[in-house]
Amino acid sequence: EVGKGRAGNEGSTVKLWIQGDKARMEAEGMRGQGYIVTKDAGETLYMVKTTEKKYMKMDLQAMMAMAQAMMQMKVGDHKIAKLADEEGPKMLDYPTRYCKFHTAYTMNVSLGGVTNAVASELEQEIWVTTKLDMPGFKAWSKLASSTGNPELDKLVKGEMDKIPGFPMKQVVVSTARGGGAAGGT
Repeated sequence: EVGKGRAGNEGSTVKLWIQGDKARMEAEGMRGQGYIVTKDAGETLYMVKTTEKKYMKMDLQAMMAMAQAMMQMKVGDHKIAKLADEEGPKMLDYPTRYCKFHTAYTMNVSLGGVTNAVASELEQEIWVTTKLDMPGFKAWSKLASSTGNPELDKLVKGEMDKIPGFPMKQVVVSTARGGGAAGGT
């Protein structure tokens, strides 16, 4: 189990299986429908759609560029506070470090000439280990670190840089307020 988060009142789980350069990732919303797989440590990713008995190569850069072309996002007022950094419990026989962070930022999203401002806050609890060294873990990093938006990628990189190892478990509570026209909420 790689991560858990909350979306509204719902939780989500991501599972990741890794052996050498190979990795398979399954998210709760995909369960029974498909998964993402790599054989080369994340250099090439494939989406396998089990319900349709099909697979396709994923081009993350092209997907993100298309999303970026449809809407413009600007990140502002970014603040990160480390609330805890201490020895954690063993997980799957690996030593862990427990970290807790509070992140706040404002996202101005422009779509079709209308700009909306959303104030977001994240409370993250992360249990990490530095004892996992299989190349397949690069696939997870690749999926988790690219949005296609340079400002948002910088924010995500800032989040990833503060994690001293690979997350064994993660709990994220996200709150967003606003959504009206920028400056009006």
